[in-house]
Amino acid sequence: GPGIDFDNPAYVLVGQVVNELIDSTGRPIRRQDNRGNPWQLVEYSPSRTRGWIRADFLRQVNCGD
Repeated sequence: GPGIDFDNPAYVLVGQVVNELIDSTGRPIRRQDNRGNPWQLVEYSPSRTRGWIRADFLRQVNCGD
């Protein structure tokens, strides 16, 4: 879940690329933890691992077509 109160079954390293996951309306899936910090649901493509990352640790990049 979004927040530090949950187990973290996986991790990514600084600089690794993840894909933001979107809902059925095309909006990014975001939640706030109980401290008000924004989290985003992402997927690490090579392993197809999904998880929550605090939104302020993400930077949007254009990977081209």
